[in-house]
Amino acid sequence: MEPLVHLIVPVLIVLAFKPRLDKRLVLGLSVLTVLPDLDVIVGHRSLFHNIFFVIIASLFVLLLFFLAKSSKRMTANAGYLSLFYLSSHLLFDIGRPGIPFFYPISDRLYGVSIRVLASSAGGIANGLSLHLDPAFVINDLSLGTTMVNSPAINTFGVMLLLVVIILGLSSWRRKEW
Repeated sequence: MEPLVHLIVPVLIVLAFKPRLDKRLVLGLSVLTVLPDLDVIVGHRSLFHNIFFVIIASLFVLLLFFLAKSSKRMTANAGYLSLFYLSSHLLFDIGRPGIPFFYPISDRLYGVSIRVLASSAGGIANGLSLHLDPAFVINDLSLGTTMVNSPAINTFGVMLLLVVIILGLSSWRRKEW
């Protein structure tokens, strides 16, 4: 998935469900939502797209806040946010071909492919039926390390960013009045 979606969706979820959380913390740690994609340097979806990286990076954030002598509440929130942000990245990337969830212990990609199929077998007069077609996939790591021509930013991400900007500006204008 593209970086804008990785960034915007988890931040919106946090702001929607935890509106009293310190906004500087929420936005400051939001860079973690795109951090796993830096493994493109060594081969996409390998080094940082696994549960071990999520845990180690979250513990590192927790340690940084502890060493900075932040309050217990701020340190705990930073730990939870980092765990949520990094995990959300894995969740968004879990489609085909999958992610190396247990890398470096396992060199397999694990994923879920969900398709929603629409059918009007007896004609539209008989109704439209929807079928969920989930499939668990396990692939070789080489499928995840080959770079495919995928856009860094696509139309959906740009539209989502514009909606967030418009909502933010309208919220700011209401407060100003």
